[in-house]
Amino acid sequence: MRRIAVTSIVSAAAVVVAACGSSPKDNSPASPQPSAVSAAQPCSLRTERTLLIWRKQPGQPDSALRVGDIDAPHCAPTLQTWRDGESKDAGHCSKIAWADDNPGYNENAHPAAPLNEVIAEVGPAC
Repeated sequence: MRRIAVTSIVSAAAVVVAACGSSPKDNSPASPQPSAVSAAQPCSLRTERTLLIWRKQPGQPDSALRVGDIDAPHCAPTLQTWRDGESKDAGHCSKIAWADDNPGYNENAHPAAPLNEVIAEVGPAC
């Protein structure tokens, strides 16, 4: 008798758990469901060109860095995402340009030289 009761309780618990996990899906475009598979996949975009980002900030020498044209963590072109990481505070200015429009550019120089052929800029000190 005891074995039947335990089996019944376990079976009932399994039914409750299964019922909780099987709610209807909303497949409407207004509420897209995140996909664990797509989140785990690497970005398929490939870097083809190099960009330079020049930065001016108060109290610091102008600086620069070299980046690829793909923002891999966001799987998007760098030209679409770079502004998000730049300061918009007073005294700050960031500019971006293609590295091949700036041959021989030394991004390690302090202060960094201004960029040629600037594509875009952000910040109140630009």
